[in-house]
Amino acid sequence: MLLAGTEQYISRLQLVQHFPSGAPRRRGALTLSDLCTPQRGLKFLDSRCPPAFDPASYHLVETLPDDTFHAVIHASHGGTSSRRHAPTASILPEHQRTLRPRKRVAEIQPNRSRTNRRRLRAEKRLIVFVQSAFERPPTFTDDGLRRVDAIMRADPTAEYFFVFVTGKYASLDLSAVPSALVKRVKWYQLTLDFNMYERHSISKPSPPTSPAPFLPYSPEW
Repeated sequence: MLLAGTEQYISRLQLVQHFPSGAPRRRGALTLSDLCTPQRGLKFLDSRCPPAFDPASYHLVETLPDDTFHAVIHASHGGTSSRRHAPTASILPEHQRTLRPRKRVAEIQPNRSRTNRRRLRAEKRLIVFVQSAFERPPTFTDDGLRRVDAIMRADPTAEYFFVFVTGKYASLDLSAVPSALVKRVKWYQLTLDFNMYERHSISKPSPPTSPAPFLPYSPEW
């Protein structure tokens, strides 16, 4: 579904941003259109080697050593005008009520010209780790975290995200998020309507043929 990126699928997906304990409450830039891009090609990924930045490809882990991430998606934000109508992720209301941003001491920032800020926005690169988390909580292993760290070190100026794909009504437990990673990544849940997927992906069975004639049981058989 993410690879196809068609409107019939996007309309049944929902992207929600989460804030695990210790994560800064900053809205991420990730949208559904970053994850679901039509005509995106499929490439197999060796998870031990950081892939080259390629927004035109969906990087699927070829040999799965563990469940830390199953795919990597790249996206590029080339400017605000081209993304004006892109659907943004929602934020869980209960987190808005219960979590409060920590007070921060004012910091002195160097002056940047408006032209320089526009250039920085145009160069924004998004790298997304995708984990399928159906009927189980998110999973992290030490080896998987080392591979995540290697990818992040290879491109330190990119913005990083973890997206957990679940069923439509599934809750997401992020209590297992490692403390070393919680502030380096923005966290999302992508919910999927399975009923819709089955209606569009499973063809109708052919009409049954005429039943075989009934043969009475015989001891000689």
